Amino acid sequence: MHKHPELTDRTIWQAFEAERTQLVLTSGRFDGFHATQASVSKTCLVRFDNNKYSVSSRAVGRPIEIQAYADRIVIRQDGTIVGDILVASAAARRPTIPGITCQCSPRSPARCATVPRSKTGCCQPAWSVFGAS
Repeated sequence: MHKHPELTDRTIWQAFEAERTQLVLTSGRFDGFHATQASVSKTCLVRFDNNKYSVSSRAVGRPIEIQAYADRIVIRQDGTIVGDILVASAAARRPTIPGITCQCSPRSPARCATVPRSKTGCCQPAWSVFGAS
């Protein structure tokens, strides 16, 4: 069990159990997202988290709100959805070879399979080399 960072005489679970009676019950799905404002380019693209997302052309040149969920990005303008994009989770974007992480340049992709995770300088997924992540 992990010790609580502030209540050192308790574990995290013990602190949670002590506070459980004071927690507020929710009645339904929690709609948790990170919201930020942005604008749409002339090419109908919105930049968020170092990625560009395509939206409806009616949104060009006007401010929009980006709502980033764990599995998707919803882009709204004046309450209307102008873009709804499913995104892979960070875990799904990781390389599938255990112990290997990949940041190789397009010139040396074979190096990925030979460099262990502890080495630095190699091994970012190929899509981030080309500008998306």
